[in-house]
Amino acid sequence: MIQNPSDLMLGVMSSTDVPARLNVLRSHTLVATEIRVEMRIIGESHWVTLQHGDRVLHEVLACVPIAPSACIFHHTFRTVQELSYGHQRYAVQAMLAPMTEQLAARGSDKPSIEVAFPHPFGGTPLPVTRIWWHSDHTQMRWWTIHTYPLHDETVAVLSASRYVVSR
Repeated sequence: MIQNPSDLMLGVMSSTDVPARLNVLRSHTLVATEIRVEMRIIGESHWVTLQHGDRVLHEVLACVPIAPSACIFHHTFRTVQELSYGHQRYAVQAMLAPMTEQLAARGSDKPSIEVAFPHPFGGTPLPVTRIWWHSDHTQMRWWTIHTYPLHDETVAVLSASRYVVSR
């Protein structure tokens, strides 16, 4: 099945479990200040879990069936190309954009994890998912890029997330 960015869903959950079966291809755990963040690439998508004290937050950007009722925020890319959400110490922004060389290089010079996938039509560029991050004593930030080669163009889904540890 060829994935299309219009099939994506961004879900933010505060429960301890994610109500979907997700296949993790690559992951990295970061412990900084008082928080633990596990970043995972799941197919051409991502799943980030953040733990701060007894708080647990999951961010999933994927083509998976997670019910809106299981999320504190749920949005699809079928009707919107850009979104923004903030809740307490957490914020996320995501957008769909035409792919450029500058976008393709984003995060490649930072601590990151990445998976390249076979091209759906046997060409180039390859679909890529990359997560990169930065932390300091006040906040944890992570960014993602997901590229989707379609028949006539390559589009990218970009996200930027932030969790403030102390104010």
